[in-house]
Amino acid sequence: MRITMNKVFVEVCPACLTTVLLPHLHVTDFRASKESFELYRCQNCGLVITQNHPAEIEITRYYETEDYISHSENGTSVMDRVYYFIRNWMARRKRKLIQRYAKGHSLIDIGAGTGFFIAHMQSHEWDVKGIEPNAQARQVAFQSHRILLSEPAALFETPSQSADVITMWHVLEHVHALDKYLDRIRKILRDNGVLFIALPNYKSLDANFYGPDWGAWDVPRHLWHFSPNSVKVMLARAGFEFVHQYAMPFDAFYVALLSEKYRGGGFVRLIRGMTIGLFSYLRALFNSEKASSVIYIFKKSNSLPQ
Repeated sequence: MRITMNKVFVEVCPACLTTVLLPHLHVTDFRASKESFELYRCQNCGLVITQNHPAEIEITRYYETEDYISHSENGTSVMDRVYYFIRNWMARRKRKLIQRYAKGHSLIDIGAGTGFFIAHMQSHEWDVKGIEPNAQARQVAFQSHRILLSEPAALFETPSQSADVITMWHVLEHVHALDKYLDRIRKILRDNGVLFIALPNYKSLDANFYGPDWGAWDVPRHLWHFSPNSVKVMLARAGFEFVHQYAMPFDAFYVALLSEKYRGGGFVRLIRGMTIGLFSYLRALFNSEKASSVIYIFKKSNSLPQ
């Protein structure tokens, strides 16, 4: 890893430790800065990396936009309403999925946003803790849900063997220190604990259709862009055993509509976004490897991290 002028150029794949990283795509930050970033792809495991991304001390300003609705509870646009509908439906689906695999009722949500998910879990008698780096989001979580979220340092102060479930819903792609976080998560989980990770999938139909305009590239906030293979390779190296994966059904619609918005919006693009979202959704019903976003379930491996 080479850092120059607070920009990070990755020289070794953090998933498989291969050094063969080749240019893959040029992508624009449509959401905030309008800057362009080059994506590199690992030729071994397939992880795609946002090169020359801002260092951790510099990236905060790329989140300071009213359009970043995961940190908002008051949006009124069509896209906001789509997001809220998906969020409500997915909170219930996530809870049922967790209850299917978890052995206990203590949960830590890393990247808790405005606290909606852990407020939902708490209302169903779960012992919850949330970690969120964004101060504004923590404030909204308290105002909206009376949830007190912790800063990221709290993750490294959490006792080992203290959580039954750890969740990261569209968070791992934002994490600078992947090895450090995954090592800490493994220590915090109890031996029968379960890790749930949701990630965009650049192998999806909608990603292939939209190319550099795909809404889920979201550079430079998304530092890493995973395929199903690359996330499994990385988690295996970190000492986790893959259990199962599920498609996130509505993400295809949201991401396709967001991609069309980046291309200029309009009624025709709205219809096309819904159509591409539907095709991507239907494809994922038969093959979660091609879903727009995927939920991966892991448990701690008996063997030590590599």
